[in-house]
Amino acid sequence: MYFWKQLVKTGKSKAELQLSEPIRPVNGWENSTLRLTKEFLACVSYPLDILDLAENSSTALINIQNATNLSLEYGQHDDYSTFSFASNGCVVAPNTIISNSICKANCIYIRLLGDVPSDSLQGRAYVHTYWGKDSYNVCDYAELPYFHGYNPSSGWFNVGTDNWLYHQGRKLTQFGGIGLNRASTSPYHSLPSNIASQYLFGVSSIQFRLQNLPDLSVVYQCYVKDVGWLPASSDGEENVYSHDKPISSFRMNLVPKTEKQRLLDFWNRDVGTNHVN
Repeated sequence: MYFWKQLVKTGKSKAELQLSEPIRPVNGWENSTLRLTKEFLACVSYPLDILDLAENSSTALINIQNATNLSLEYGQHDDYSTFSFASNGCVVAPNTIISNSICKANCIYIRLLGDVPSDSLQGRAYVHTYWGKDSYNVCDYAELPYFHGYNPSSGWFNVGTDNWLYHQGRKLTQFGGIGLNRASTSPYHSLPSNIASQYLFGVSSIQFRLQNLPDLSVVYQCYVKDVGWLPASSDGEENVYSHDKPISSFRMNLVPKTEKQRLLDFWNRDVGTNHVN
């Protein structure tokens, strides 16, 4: 058995594992004498499996907390906690899961900070409404339109430049809109009180992808009431249980492509549960 020590270098966003004995090569990492190193552009946390030359295994927790190159921030409005924000793999509004998961994410907000092209992160979401196919409404807060179905209906929003609003000093791209589960609040459509009180409507799927960042992947995972965490998705895949089953929470992260499967495997340990850490 061997021991390791993890050092996170600030500024350079460099993870370093110091080893007590030689190990087998780790894909995506620089392996020198008794040391593993890798550069990270964004904060991320996941376990890294390591084998020594005799194939004894150990696990190092990679916990990058000081990467300042890129930051992925996101949030939601769920008719329970007004606006909630998280970043870099943390769960949005964990109380929505713990205390009142009947509430749904009416709309979600995204922004990517860092020295990257304006169209680096793109997304779209499916919004399930009471009014059904070909209907649309306007967000109570932002006065941005949203539709039943995919938003946008074709193509993708560029995060940071499309469908954006300012909130608490943040420039955010919005998917969906506030008011999906409020009775008779819309100037365009009415919603019966007995239906509104069931919280049946909201964002039910998300998709995100990166452009001009060939070494990175974006990973995301949704939580659905009575289902738990869904299997995580990445790089343009749709994360969805059913288009008529809106989500109660979600999380996202940027990760080097070499580490994507490791993060997917780590998050998928929560599939079917309501774990929030």
